[in-house]
Amino acid sequence: MSFPLSLFIRLLIVALIATGSLVAPKAAKANLITNGNWTLQGTVNQSGTWSSNPLMSVNGSDSTWGSSTGAALSLKSTTPLSQFSLDETVDDSIFDKSSLDTVDTHTSSSYSTKNERWNFKLGGNLDTDTTRTSEVATIGAQPTISKHLGYSLSPNVSFAPTQADTFSLGGSFSASEYDSGNYSDYRVFSISPSYGRKFDLYNSGNISFSAREYRTTNDNKTKTESFSPNVGWTTIFSDRLVGSASIGGQTSRQYNYGVITDEGKWSLVFSGSLSYSGQQGSFSLSAARSQQPSGDGTDSLQTSLTATQSYAINPRLSLNGGISYITATYPTTPINGLDSLVSGNLGASYKVTDWLAFTVSYKYQYKTLTNDAGTADDHSISFGLSLSSDVWSLSE
Repeated sequence: MSFPLSLFIRLLIVALIATGSLVAPKAAKANLITNGNWTLQGTVNQSGTWSSNPLMSVNGSDSTWGSSTGAALSLKSTTPLSQFSLDETVDDSIFDKSSLDTVDTHTSSSYSTKNERWNFKLGGNLDTDTTRTSEVATIGAQPTISKHLGYSLSPNVSFAPTQADTFSLGGSFSASEYDSGNYSDYRVFSISPSYGRKFDLYNSGNISFSAREYRTTNDNKTKTESFSPNVGWTTIFSDRLVGSASIGGQTSRQYNYGVITDEGKWSLVFSGSLSYSGQQGSFSLSAARSQQPSGDGTDSLQTSLTATQSYAINPRLSLNGGISYITATYPTTPINGLDSLVSGNLGASYKVTDWLAFTVSYKYQYKTLTNDAGTADDHSISFGLSLSSDVWSLSE
């Protein structure tokens, strides 16, 4: 392709942000800073962890135990026209094997503003951690520990000419970088225009088209371009039950060192969810088939099925659980890439006071690799306590 897809998407993302700055009224920006309802909440937690195979190694690894000390801050500001949020989390983990020690930081921020017809949203994330905490389960090749830096940006501009119709243009950029040659740095660019229509209070539909590019950056070995038209539908069955689904086709083209190795084949892509929220609990079921990048230098088409549930037995004691299944397909099957991953978790929380809670959880993961390269599983148990502050108002 003579004109790089990633350059085209980058130009559109810059245009989206520039358009958003013009759409956002200056008065709304000023009110958010000077007259916004600013709030701050903090959380501190301490936990102990045991894991049977912390690196999900095919050859197995010695079990390990350790502790984690974490802190989180959430800063928010709201006005009738604008919203801003900034969330920061820091986790310091120490294990009996010092090679597993890590300090993880996660930052996420979002901003949105609107007027009568226009709406602008901008989200971003910055993560510093290690592959043990970020993606060890989904890495197909034999995992090793590496420092990981991830960052992303996702602008969206929408225009509603009527109360029922909305035109949107969304973009995203994400990147992952590693300090080990065992992993491949990569970047993902995507852009998605869409049209949505609200037919009544309970039903709405949309049509969208997405263009996406994945490329490794430290060796320029792999690049994948994909294009996908989709149609979707959302139904509000009741105040507590909501369902949505979308389906489409995707064609992709893969390059190795600039040479086409897989010419555009069409594949089915979809997403769907059903969520229920009651007075004592909630349940959600979701399924999806979409492209997923990985630090092992692959960009696979993954099919996933996930179910989660939470239930409050009483105001103090609550239970939660979940199960998921992932299977991956590739344009060119790697020697030892991820083939499938099954995971399940159970947990409980007991609230001693409004600000103190005890937690316990169990998680199991099992993965298989392509070409019968092996299997790996891990059992992990965690228990701890969490201290949460009140929501402090910073506004006068």
